Amino acid sequence: MCGKRPISKIIATLMILSSIATGLQAQFPNSSTAEFEEIIVKFEIPRLINRDIFAQYDGRSLFLPMVDIFRLLEINIRTDPENGKYYGEFLSLDNKFEIDLEKGRAKCFGKSSEFGPHDYYRTDTELFLRLELFERIFDMKMHFNFSQLSVYLALSKDFPAYQKLKRNAEHKKLLAREASAKDIQDIPYKREHLKAGVADWTITLNPLEKKGQYFGLGLGGMLFGGDVTVSGTGNSGTSFQSDQVRYKWHYVFNNNSYLTQLEMGEINAGGALLRRLDGILVTNKPQVQRKYFQTVEISGHAGQGWEVELYVNNNLEDFAHTDENGDYSFLTDINYGSSRVLLKMYGPNGEIQTREEFVRAPYNLIPKNSFEYTL
Repeated sequence: MCGKRPISKIIATLMILSSIATGLQAQFPNSSTAEFEEIIVKFEIPRLINRDIFAQYDGRSLFLPMVDIFRLLEINIRTDPENGKYYGEFLSLDNKFEIDLEKGRAKCFGKSSEFGPHDYYRTDTELFLRLELFERIFDMKMHFNFSQLSVYLALSKDFPAYQKLKRNAEHKKLLAREASAKDIQDIPYKREHLKAGVADWTITLNPLEKKGQYFGLGLGGMLFGGDVTVSGTGNSGTSFQSDQVRYKWHYVFNNNSYLTQLEMGEINAGGALLRRLDGILVTNKPQVQRKYFQTVEISGHAGQGWEVELYVNNNLEDFAHTDENGDYSFLTDINYGSSRVLLKMYGPNGEIQTREEFVRAPYNLIPKNSFEYTL
């Protein structure tokens, strides 16, 4: 009786140790079935990533850290190590993925894949997947060079990290354009009392008519600080025709909002007449037709940590990050005609939203608090 009691205790102890080992194996299914060695490999994606990462090697296959790689690519991933689940959105919010270690099943791109305990290695903070499993689940075909300890993955333009890289490049170009615009200097307009300019002439021959030689002459220059133009036409039979002679003297007043232009000679009458006549015209209209109409504020709410880009007519005009309340605000110039205003919003978890509107400014409108006249 005394000799049997220690044996029963030993058997009970062995059973307890066996159950503990079984529990550990269930928690870390492949940690006891294979010897893993932690190594450092170079992970490379052309034009995007080139850095060293920790990997696991069992003597035959390479296991890469899924959580670390997805965070490098800025792919939204959430982890639940206690339940053995890893899930998120792969490349787009519509494409949800999930890896369930207990069931040995993975879902992505609307399809399911089965895998076994030998296909992964898990730690408290990371899930290492066999290289082939990345291709089977996520279509991420990787190439491992054992001699150089490097892993190569082809670049996909759908990677969120690459999309962000392109946005940052466009942001730098925008800032460079703004900086170069500050270096532009205005060249002062030099007036001359009398200076020759240009001559434009044409000759047309028609052998079927007696008066088939036609010609035209146009002259331009500066006179008393303004520009003057004279033009006329004629033919070999009647020479110059006085009723076809056109002339105009045009003077520009700088830095004067009440009187900007003076014209003498043949002028283009506005209003209801809409015809040419000889006379004098004064106006405060700008010499160059306006393009800018007014500055408008575009604001809204996206959420904390969002990045917002402002496009006007497909050109990047500004970018900003939302404030602590998740709001954004832009001041942008609107030109005459129709302007397409597009907002692209990028969330911290890979979300993408767009907001589009059209702003129309008729050409016969003038900016606020301004007036124009023509006499």
